[in-house]
Amino acid sequence: MTDQPETRWNGEPCQARRVTAIVADDGRFPQYWARHLVGTRRKAVEVTYGDSTFYLDDEDGSGWDKVTHGGSPHWGHSSLTIEPDSIRPCVEATVERVRALRDRWVKAGPPPLGTPLARWWDARLIELNTALDEPKKDA
Repeated sequence: MTDQPETRWNGEPCQARRVTAIVADDGRFPQYWARHLVGTRRKAVEVTYGDSTFYLDDEDGSGWDKVTHGGSPHWGHSSLTIEPDSIRPCVEATVERVRALRDRWVKAGPPPLGTPLARWWDARLIELNTALDEPKKDA
């Protein structure tokens, strides 16, 4: 299992994951803050809250801070409009999951005496594959 921090929006539980996405123009806002970034790939946080999915800019880590510190108005954020087919998992998040797994393995030490080594390694490989996979939205 991976150690995904609890994520919140407006103080309520939500689903959130780190991604990268290509910024799209947002015609609803004549002064859209990210207009100069249209067409570029940017770090973002995909937030699913209720029936809505939206994206926060995370280039400086502020989007992730927002959802992992209660999602309250005390944490500022910048919303992004993205190209829907451009969403990709964020590599840094995968690296964090693998490092957390490594730290847990180091703390656990070698297998207990009498444990078949092949089964112990198989269990470790399953954990590693799980850490490398993107967490599921409904997990």
